[in-house]
Amino acid sequence: MRKRVWLLTAAAFVAFFSQVPGLSSQETTSQPASLEGIVVNARTGERLSGVGVFAPPPPGVLPPTTSPPDVATDGSGSFLLERLLPERSSVAFRKPGYVPRAITYSLAAGRRTAGVVVRLNPTGVLSGRVFDATGKPAAAIVVTAFGLIYTSGYSELKNRGEAISNDRGEFRLTELLPDRYTLSFQSQAAQRFGLQVSTREPALLYPGVESFSKAESVEVVGGSETRLKDVTFSSTASLGEVRIHLNVGAGEGSRDVLLWFQKATRSERIVDGRLIGSTPVRPAASERFCGDDTPPPCRSSQEIMKVRVNPGADIDRSWWPTAPGTYEAGVQWTSSDGLARQVFETFDFRGGDTTISLTLAPPDGQIELRAVQEEADGTSRLLTENAGIALCRSKSGCLGPLQGWSLNLAKGIGKLGGLVPGRYYVISATGPADTYIASARQGSADALVEGVIVSKDAAPLEIRVKPGKPSLSGNVVDTEGRPVTDAVVGILPDSPLDATQLRSLRRTVRTSHDGQFALTGILPGSYRVYAWSSLTENIFADPTFVTTFKERGTRVMVGTSVPTPVSLIPLE
Repeated sequence: MRKRVWLLTAAAFVAFFSQVPGLSSQETTSQPASLEGIVVNARTGERLSGVGVFAPPPPGVLPPTTSPPDVATDGSGSFLLERLLPERSSVAFRKPGYVPRAITYSLAAGRRTAGVVVRLNPTGVLSGRVFDATGKPAAAIVVTAFGLIYTSGYSELKNRGEAISNDRGEFRLTELLPDRYTLSFQSQAAQRFGLQVSTREPALLYPGVESFSKAESVEVVGGSETRLKDVTFSSTASLGEVRIHLNVGAGEGSRDVLLWFQKATRSERIVDGRLIGSTPVRPAASERFCGDDTPPPCRSSQEIMKVRVNPGADIDRSWWPTAPGTYEAGVQWTSSDGLARQVFETFDFRGGDTTISLTLAPPDGQIELRAVQEEADGTSRLLTENAGIALCRSKSGCLGPLQGWSLNLAKGIGKLGGLVPGRYYVISATGPADTYIASARQGSADALVEGVIVSKDAAPLEIRVKPGKPSLSGNVVDTEGRPVTDAVVGILPDSPLDATQLRSLRRTVRTSHDGQFALTGILPGSYRVYAWSSLTENIFADPTFVTTFKERGTRVMVGTSVPTPVSLIPLE
């Protein structure tokens, strides 16, 4: 079984507590609460000593950059936090060699919450050696472990850890979460270009290949070290060329043209609290191009060239990324009407040669939307309250700002313009309070299943909502009937709901300190419900994991009004 859990780094740890109000080990004016329990190894069940237990500071107080734990577990793995603020707040647990966790508890004034069991997953290690083409140890080679992060219905390769080879060519990647990784190798000089360069730089993937499809993924097992095969780093290796082809639209004479290629991201924050660096910076390799009437050099990364690119012109430029991941290629220009315009494309690079085509012309796709509410008596009316919809050009999620759009329908009618023409998918749709989305149709097509066609003369999209509040609630207990705190509860829709792309029908929540959970904002129908005691919320976006466990879920029917109750036992 492939378990995916995420690292809460020390920096994110501090940032996390700066945002969460409520707990303090200081004296309070109200009657304090306390929390008592044990911390165990999630794989072996062994009780863990020396685990730091952290309570957030009082509201408005920022913790120091490196704050010691409020308490630490003793030799039997036990802890007791006293003089805590009585409210719903989060407590975090951290120990070197284990994945940190932050768990929310509801604490009552003057009462001790006891019997808490916290499970920490051990991290693992990857180690190996790098040699040059002559067989000598290769020093100063950056080794990066890339892992798939699943969030909001799509996957994305992210840097999950890196190391630099020493003078003996040895490297060691520590504190890795149990998962499968793809390793990249590049020189420190190439890394300084921000993982994308406009000249060919050596780079390869484990065990010494130049394509993601040929690379071997490596499994990290918690609590153990995996020794890798020796890698030969060739100075002529390359992961492939990304060719950017620009075409100037007919009648769209352009000037002040800026082309960029940069590392990008689709995920700002992972839901378990781990911060992901996501602010792209346009590299110094950005280029500005000029027309035939300007003598060379007419290219600069520092200033806009006041020149014109003629209609119908074609421009080609290439970059050679030194690591796989998500990238963005874009172009900005001043059109013949004097307006600043831009188009860009975000894509996944996995090695091999890739061509991205961009046309210097404003997108002309549009779509009209109507939101209608069906009443209990069979009548219908145009919505006068807020409704919303989010569209993506890919079933796997919005890869970039120009690949997805959202719109609030304040008076039941709305229009989106300036979209790239094509098929979009409805990933989110919401109506007013105490209603649910009954259907979304574009002509005769079911837009929730088939998507929405966006074009210059696209048919309108009609969303219909009905009164009701479908929801699912329940509890998670162990085999002895005891509540399971902080368990992950997830749902997957059965047919016909499984044909939609709505993310709200495929999501997870955490149980409270008494094992309770609730899921709202879903649709009526049949679902399978699952519970795990030590996995993360993002696991449901992993298609392999879903396939493995789909038939083991508890089937429930969700209605339109009374919450559907269910009691679950963790699957692992």
